[in-house]
Amino acid sequence: MATLTVTNVTSPSAPVLLQDFYVTLAAAGDVVAVERSAGDLPAMKSLQAALSDGDVTLSVAYSADELASGLVVDNAAPVGAASIQGGPMLLRIPLPVGGGGAEDIVVFAEGALPAQYRIVDHWLIVSATVGTGNVTVESELAGAGTQYLTIVQTAAGRIIDVTPPAAAPLVVKSATEGLIIRRTDNTSLAELYLLVRPEL
Repeated sequence: MATLTVTNVTSPSAPVLLQDFYVTLAAAGDVVAVERSAGDLPAMKSLQAALSDGDVTLSVAYSADELASGLVVDNAAPVGAASIQGGPMLLRIPLPVGGGGAEDIVVFAEGALPAQYRIVDHWLIVSATVGTGNVTVESELAGAGTQYLTIVQTAAGRIIDVTPPAAAPLVVKSATEGLIIRRTDNTSLAELYLLVRPEL
């Protein structure tokens, strides 16, 4: 669990209703602290609206167990609505059968990443043997930009390609970078799984 601390920063002072917490911060300076899963943050609509309006600030403090897991990062500074992306996420990315050539599958278009993400783990499931070919996770279309990781897809079945935590690649949010999956050979049905955590 994480401790979420919300502070009323309205000016002039005004009450802020937080339906997610069933509480009203009556005046500027009022504070509420609650324990919730950080993964619940994206669903807290009244909190996100108040952050977007500049009526409150939010700080998130993770427990020692969460920090030790390596799946969360500590964010001691107050964050805004655009930074609330929740906890670790497992992305399932279907890779359909094609005509045998190279193809790009856009998870987040260039410039459209909602946050920067650390790829903590990844694996690929391939339905049939592919003679040649790789699956790469990249920042731009057509093999341009940064290649975050590459998985060889020549064998059928579950291909586990473990990235050591120290080398877990960071997908950077910028005006030109996205999250693109590129296959050099799409003759086989496959699924790519990426375990990512936001780096706020």
